[in-house]
Amino acid sequence: MTHWKISLAAAAVLALGAVSVGNACTRFTYVGADNAVYTGRTMDWSVTDNVSLHLMPRGIERKSHVKEGRPAKWTSKYGSIIAVSFEESLNSGINEAGLAVDGLWLEVSDYGSPKKARNTVGGNEFPLYVMDNFATVAEVVSFIEKGKLGIVQEKVPGTDTDLKLHFMVTDKTGDNAVIEFIKGQPVVYRMKGSAAITNDPVYPEMKSIEQLYRDRGLEKNMPGTSHAVDRYLRAVGWMNQVKHDEAIAPEKVSDYYKVMGILRAVSTPLGLSDAENPQNCSTLWRVATNLNEGTFTIDSAYAMTTFTVKLSDLDFSGKKEKVIHIGDIDRTASQNLAELFR
Repeated sequence: MTHWKISLAAAAVLALGAVSVGNACTRFTYVGADNAVYTGRTMDWSVTDNVSLHLMPRGIERKSHVKEGRPAKWTSKYGSIIAVSFEESLNSGINEAGLAVDGLWLEVSDYGSPKKARNTVGGNEFPLYVMDNFATVAEVVSFIEKGKLGIVQEKVPGTDTDLKLHFMVTDKTGDNAVIEFIKGQPVVYRMKGSAAITNDPVYPEMKSIEQLYRDRGLEKNMPGTSHAVDRYLRAVGWMNQVKHDEAIAPEKVSDYYKVMGILRAVSTPLGLSDAENPQNCSTLWRVATNLNEGTFTIDSAYAMTTFTVKLSDLDFSGKKEKVIHIGDIDRTASQNLAELFR
């Protein structure tokens, strides 16, 4: 039985290097030509996270590492690829059914007491639990709304700071759900097609701010700082614009390149670590997925190149998790990561 456990080595590294705790990420869904569904996500943090990609097989028995409530037990129905920070923080992933899940910082998150829940997982485990068990957003939402799972409050590795996350889930039909935990209760927001989240404030308040800007012409007034609201407004503003600017001579631009362009437009340069303003953190890497084709691309700010894996090229039937550290990849080697997972 596989246990997803805290890495003491990773926690020690973070404890030594952490001058501030900051997770100021951006996540969006973009629906392109022929209704192809893409997701994009930046990982912004105050210290280097040693990101790795994990191939998680199907058919594996798992048990949550949490101690409170009733630690969940399950067998993975779907294989997945997940980007992991500090050896344990499951930030971004896609399963072989075409379901993408991302966790981002939300300071007002309150998971409440898990004792009344039938099963419990840690916040870092939630993305894996979703990708292991579900194929569609509708399935995820139905499960959450039935109150069958509680999240146990964890700490950011190597610190005494509570890890506070909200989540965005997208499937290959373009269905999205933002899942936030407010005053101990899960709150779910559904939307179809293009959508985005960043960090605080909560999703309804962010949408209200967006509307204020749209009323005044968002495309001509997109703010440029690294703050969560500004990154959100740039994400939704650029998505709206590139949809209406289809042709660049001499040929059309692929939706994949549009997604990568938006990701870079909401990124923060390397070299920033602001203890007074955790939102002002460097973008360490970016992920773009094509849910219909089942591709996962990671763009490292350190490697200065992108690496792609197509899930149909992977073998998810094995009994062992496989790991690739992005920093260890030979930049002159093939950029198809499927070869490295064999």
